[in-house]
Amino acid sequence: MHMLSGKDMWDALEAKFGVSDAGSELYVMEQFYDYKMVDDRSVVEQAHEIRMLAKELENNNYELPDKFVAGGIIAKLPHSWSDFATSLKHKRPEFSVSDLIGSLGVEEKARAKDVRGKKVEGGSSANMVQKKNPHASHNNKKVKPDVKPKAVTNFKKKGKGKAKGDCFVCGKSGHWAKDCPERKDRKSANMVISEGGGTSGYGKILPTVLSVFHSPDWWVDTGANIHVCADISLFSSYQVGRGSSLLMGNGSLAAVHGVGMVDLKFTSGKTVQLKNMQHVPSIKKNLVSGSLLCREGFRLVFKSNKCVVSKYGTFVGKGYDSGGLFRFSLNDMCNNHNVVNHISENDESNVWHSRLCHVNFGCMTRLANMSLIPKFTLVKRF
Repeated sequence: MHMLSGKDMWDALEAKFGVSDAGSELYVMEQFYDYKMVDDRSVVEQAHEIRMLAKELENNNYELPDKFVAGGIIAKLPHSWSDFATSLKHKRPEFSVSDLIGSLGVEEKARAKDVRGKKVEGGSSANMVQKKNPHASHNNKKVKPDVKPKAVTNFKKKGKGKAKGDCFVCGKSGHWAKDCPERKDRKSANMVISEGGGTSGYGKILPTVLSVFHSPDWWVDTGANIHVCADISLFSSYQVGRGSSLLMGNGSLAAVHGVGMVDLKFTSGKTVQLKNMQHVPSIKKNLVSGSLLCREGFRLVFKSNKCVVSKYGTFVGKGYDSGGLFRFSLNDMCNNHNVVNHISENDESNVWHSRLCHVNFGCMTRLANMSLIPKFTLVKRF
């Protein structure tokens, strides 16, 4: 075929091969619209393939906006990425295809890391199963796994057997003398040494110490509407009162054994008298009601992890933050007053009976004769 000019040659080539080019463009468009991402391939790699299809359309004079291509990639994400796709749609600022692919790469790496972490957590049990069959064959023949845990059986045989005979320390059977829990020279963690030389762990806590000991510290409670004290020895005056109770913070009721007055001696030298103090032995902390102090004219200022107490512009004392509560800074709270003078003879024996964890009155009489506790008159009731 002879052409007279270059234009005629170009028109002839376009007429001959133009149909196939149009078909290839339609094929690329179909690929772009029908492209679906899958979970078993890298999302970033599939996003690059969609971007390459858009570039191929751009080379054929069908340029797509960058935002349109980014929206197409988001719409073609797998179903497992639906939450991440929704978060991308709610972003206000516009982002390009490059920014989108970068975000997909970060999310994909984070998901891969989570999957590896889960495999590591569940991998220890699988390794244990594999170690039970050390004689596995390396060829393609299937070998029946060894069901009997030989290693465990050998371990039990090598373990410590039960002692035959009685222990030389406590006289009981079932253990050796070096493993005896009542051995005096045996050291163990979390051990409490009593004054008598015996030891006790958490399983054998001394009930006498926990029942008799009361902390002399005083704590500010802005949620309490009364003053509460647990130790009767802190009262400067006391009057026995039975039958009343108060509501605790946990909803339970606590019995009030008496009412009196307590003198708080601050380290500043000032003394504050707390009237109508309720004696509740079952409470763990001595509480000072913040509302009652304010009603008496005191001012409480909480700042810089401390509580400052003043009255009519005069400094009275202060307290410090201790474990989330404010504790007053006081001198020795052991009052030198004889509290027994305010108690009748019939109630005096009951007070010491409670202090000594309800021992029998014969032991209390012997302690009084040894001048370890004040003497009292025992009244027998019939």
